[in-house]
Amino acid sequence: QGLEHRARDASPPSSTTSPSLSGDHPQQWSWNADRSRIMTTTGFFISAPWSHIQYQLFERFVPGNCGSAVAKKVALSAAMAPVSISLLFASVLVLQGESAKVVDKLSKDVLPTWQVGALYWPMVLSVNFRYVPIRHRPLVAALFGSVWSVYSAYMANKKEEEDPVVAASSFLENDVGSAGMMMEQKKL
Repeated sequence: QGLEHRARDASPPSSTTSPSLSGDHPQQWSWNADRSRIMTTTGFFISAPWSHIQYQLFERFVPGNCGSAVAKKVALSAAMAPVSISLLFASVLVLQGESAKVVDKLSKDVLPTWQVGALYWPMVLSVNFRYVPIRHRPLVAALFGSVWSVYSAYMANKKEEEDPVVAASSFLENDVGSAGMMMEQKKL
């Protein structure tokens, strides 16, 4: 049951159906305007300003782009990631009118989300801090952040009964693959 939930706001409206993992019934893909509004609001007023502050602080306290400076900035980013994830999850729940669920959500989902991010962000940040000029770093981070946002929206909006590890596997195996297949179909 838990594997059937998807990040629907990341998929365009479509009459295409995709089978659930249990194979018992197809699932309709649809766009959730309210979820998209909440994620956009959270990104604009919470996540983006927080990221901007982090980049400014990293550069102030660890200037430069040599190997040791890059490693320190990546480590600082990893250390601050639970705060960023917590801000995202809490703001989404508050905007959904479910502030009573914040503590439970944070205790269940921050660590698994951070673990997935620890596989994705170190390489992105290493390249960004090492090779991208300071003035372009937010743009590069935003580009890769848009990919991360699909996953974090999925985690922020997934139902309580879903196992976080299974949810991440399901997302990677099905939602990313489905998006790729939809892109391939459009090319034809």
